[in-house]
Amino acid sequence: MPVLWLLFAVLLGASGHLLIKSALGSSITLGKLLDFKMILGTACYFLSFLAWLPWLVSRSAGVAVPAASLTYIAVFLYCVMQGQTYSIMQVAGIVAIVAGVLMLNS
Repeated sequence: MPVLWLLFAVLLGASGHLLIKSALGSSITLGKLLDFKMILGTACYFLSFLAWLPWLVSRSAGVAVPAASLTYIAVFLYCVMQGQTYSIMQVAGIVAIVAGVLMLNS
């Protein structure tokens, strides 16, 4: 069951990243901090934190905390589906993250 909470936390965390980026665009202003997407993204971050807690208590910190990097994988996959391109080194970095999380949790 903690794995399901982790997956939910990753989905919420990635959604938070993407919503906040969408709200900010390329600059930060006070008005953007009060934007609906910014508020929703912040709420996603908070809910992600809550969903991550069952995973955290089920593993040692050295295993549980690196799993949070799966959020970056989810953002990467979303960006790829949106047509963003990556260099071979960037893809290798993503593969290294996945491999590291898998090794820690095996």
